[in-house]
Amino acid sequence: MNRVALTVLALCVSIHGFSISDTKRACVNSIIETLVKCEFSTAFRKIDSLTECMPTDPIGPFLKTYGIGLKDLDLDFKSDPSGFMESYNTTLSLITALETDTDTTSYTITLRGFTKATYAAYSLRNKEYGAAVQVGLEAIKELRRAQELDPANSDADLFLGLYDYAKGELRKQLWWVLFWFPGSKEQGIRRLENASRNSEISSLGAKLMLLDIYSTEKMFEKGRRLLAELEAKYPSSRYILWSKGKYYKETGKYGNAEKVFGELCTAYRTIPQSGRSLLSAQNKRAHMLFSGGKYIAAAKVCKEILQRAESWDDPRVQEIKKDTEKLLKEIGRHGKN
Repeated sequence: MNRVALTVLALCVSIHGFSISDTKRACVNSIIETLVKCEFSTAFRKIDSLTECMPTDPIGPFLKTYGIGLKDLDLDFKSDPSGFMESYNTTLSLITALETDTDTTSYTITLRGFTKATYAAYSLRNKEYGAAVQVGLEAIKELRRAQELDPANSDADLFLGLYDYAKGELRKQLWWVLFWFPGSKEQGIRRLENASRNSEISSLGAKLMLLDIYSTEKMFEKGRRLLAELEAKYPSSRYILWSKGKYYKETGKYGNAEKVFGELCTAYRTIPQSGRSLLSAQNKRAHMLFSGGKYIAAAKVCKEILQRAESWDDPRVQEIKKDTEKLLKEIGRHGKN
């Protein structure tokens, strides 16, 4: 799964099942907006305040769980693994307590499903495939159960749609797993589009996923409209910048794509613990320079990547290094390195 596919799992939370006040709803929306803008320190302060005010409510720990997941995805780094597990376990415990004290509803089941989906995505990104498979399939079962109880529950369509769409890619990574649940790419897109239109909180996650999918599936007019909508609201969001770069790449606008990846490089140079993301953005930028015929500039970026990665003994960095070396050789065939 790519960066955005994993990111979107952390943007799926329905708060309808808690019958919350307008004040609390505004607080949760504010936290989500702050996370999408990559303002993590501010978001975590808001989450801690929310949890302090409502210590028995699972919404605070859940926001903390996917907030840590989002930060890790942005940095391509495990920033707080113990904090992630603590908030994950606390969320599940509080959901169970809530159901014991009140009732099990479609939305408490949905929240449990999304909590497990967030954990599965976190495990998959860290190549912990056993945990990703086990908990991910549990999440699918929970969300299918939620929709059986309430067919109008469109929030569940986000992860179910993502599963349907990404099943082929999951088969490549997890070849030993029997993916017995039905579904197809087309059904996955329909589910995600339904979630983008009809769910309140999950709508943003669905739109981010669709932005990436529309580029992959060459649905460029839909992608253009959606990019304009999201970019207007979150102009500095690095998640949207990654998808914007991909959109320009897939439409052959390599100069525009190179500028977007350059923006990401500039941003990551100032952020602690973001070395892998910086290298990824530089690698994408080098490819766009090459595709646009700017061989000398591409070679310069490649050499900077290799110098930065030289003493970094890390599997992910080695992947980037290997791809960069391959690109540099290709540039050399043009006599420009």
